[in-house]
Amino acid sequence: MERPKHIPEKTVLPEPLAVQFENIPERLQSYPQWVVWNYAVVDEEIKKPPFSPKTGKLASVRNPATWGSFQEVQTAYETGHFAGVGIVLTADMGIVGIDIDHCIVDGQIQEEAHRILTTINSYADRSPSDTGIRIMLEGKLPGVYRRRGNIELYEDMRYLTLTGHRIANTSQDVQPRYRELYGLYQRIFQRDTAKRIENTGVGVRRDLSASYPVTRSDEQVLQKALQAKMRQTFDGTTLAIVRYGKGQEPDM
Repeated sequence: MERPKHIPEKTVLPEPLAVQFENIPERLQSYPQWVVWNYAVVDEEIKKPPFSPKTGKLASVRNPATWGSFQEVQTAYETGHFAGVGIVLTADMGIVGIDIDHCIVDGQIQEEAHRILTTINSYADRSPSDTGIRIMLEGKLPGVYRRRGNIELYEDMRYLTLTGHRIANTSQDVQPRYRELYGLYQRIFQRDTAKRIENTGVGVRRDLSASYPVTRSDEQVLQKALQAKMRQTFDGTTLAIVRYGKGQEPDM
């Protein structure tokens, strides 16, 4: 992986795991919803914005034209211009992704993450930094909440990085886990779901502010920050320079 030109030399970037494409489940490979990603520093925080494998320009979870096939994303990744790959989740896939950050310490999976792995028992791999876990399963989220602590659950409007570094003793395929997901969701968000409905004496009022329903997506914030940074740093040239340099396009 080449170092993005706009990132200061003093910034220490994690060394991402090399993607093992052959281990990614065939069901996920079949979706034309793949992106590549690279490191970017926004407000001194390292981010992983997605890029189109077809153009090398910033991708969006809202714009299928910026996604590509599994073959296209593999070809783009193998140029060495990108740090990793990811898949965009959409509601029609029927796939839920569970993202557990900072749950692998000194090579050991922590207790709560291990419990979730055992409960869901579907395809799971290590995050690019080798400190987190991504679990992919067939299911449907039963409520509006998406995040508690270091655990996030998504089924649309997000992309999740995948490495193909499958967690030992987990399934090689995406498994249907509707009942297990429902139980996990209730356990993680039980305090929030209990607060959602308040009896006012004249009816029922929903309180959606108890946890993490988002009004403005992480992608919107990141894109706005990146665009501002690109204008400031590169005098208004396109976002493609995050990876390829001013005025240079990817050779794919």
